[in-house]
Amino acid sequence: MIGSKVCITNNKSLNQYINMKTKYDFDQVIDRSNTNSIKIEALEEVFGNKDITPLWVADMDFLAPPEVTKAMKKRVEHGIFGYVQPDERYFNAIINWLQDRHSWAVGQKTISFVPGVVKGFAFAIDIFTSENDKIIIQPPVYPPFTGTTEGLNREIVNNPLIFENGQYKMDFDNLREVAKTGCKMLILCNPQNPSGRAYMVGSRVARIGRNMLRQRYIGHIRRDSWRFGVARLQACTICNSIGKSCSKQHYTDGPQQNI
Repeated sequence: MIGSKVCITNNKSLNQYINMKTKYDFDQVIDRSNTNSIKIEALEEVFGNKDITPLWVADMDFLAPPEVTKAMKKRVEHGIFGYVQPDERYFNAIINWLQDRHSWAVGQKTISFVPGVVKGFAFAIDIFTSENDKIIIQPPVYPPFTGTTEGLNREIVNNPLIFENGQYKMDFDNLREVAKTGCKMLILCNPQNPSGRAYMVGSRVARIGRNMLRQRYIGHIRRDSWRFGVARLQACTICNSIGKSCSKQHYTDGPQQNI
């Protein structure tokens, strides 16, 4: 963000987004009480205190972009909410986004719709591994990585992150060791949740495939983090959503080509 303007920090398109005419008010405080917001309504249940700052759920407290709200209103006004399927607009939106922002050419046949990233990596675990297979996660990490993996009867192998000089980093020595124990998959999150560490192209993490050539990777890659080099490995499944960026995590039940 630069001032009240939104920009994508990609050299190819930086100037275009710095100069964009639409402005967003990131200083507006939105009252989310009585909206069934988990981060607000469940404070007392989880922490025993409802009068604390809710920083424990990663959803946005900004209004969704007006373009998104307008598209959703138009769809609601139609009045019929039957089953839908993705059309060319849906796929082209994804393909063009990756090409324009990240110079990454992705074919339509490599894209599959799933109703949310958690369901996405659950499907991938189910497809590419078998019950009792070992899967590596890197705690502290997004809780569904643990719950989903255990729920599918896979064995979790921890490769804990190292906290050093005020930030978390991967323990590559330990990763190489645990990978030798027959692990079939590594699940990554970028930016890493909850530390916020973003793994970039050119980093040691981006070359992780050299350490684990026979394993499959699931990347929970969010927002502008497609720069993560692991995303371009052949044996990699990427789960991505516009939910965080556009404040629409709740609406994931169908392909939303109109948005």
